[in-house]
Amino acid sequence: MEELVPNSIDTVNDKNFIELHNLKKLEQFNIIQKHNINSTGYKFHLTKSNNRLVLYHQGHSGDFLIGKKTIAYFLNKGFTIYSFAMPLKERNNRPIIEIPKIGKIHLLNC
Repeated sequence: MEELVPNSIDTVNDKNFIELHNLKKLEQFNIIQKHNINSTGYKFHLTKSNNRLVLYHQGHSGDFLIGKKTIAYFLNKGFTIYSFAMPLKERNNRPIIEIPKIGKIHLLNC
């Protein structure tokens, strides 16, 4: 099985989340998968932590910004949060790839 680790981790100042209570720092991580499909997510670092972790995945409805109230709830309770969106959704790319004997296709998640 292929091991996927972040290709990049950067500190970001996202205006959508920067005002959340108990947020010390926000990091964006990016994982590049087969066919150059990227998966971008955030790690929410806390000012005061309970040393517990929540993995937040928005699912097919879109970006994890939709779950901002849920993320804020767990931040207020002291949970470190990793947030994700489905590949090919929102902040993730939608590449055009070449398939042998078929040609070019545009990967979308409609």
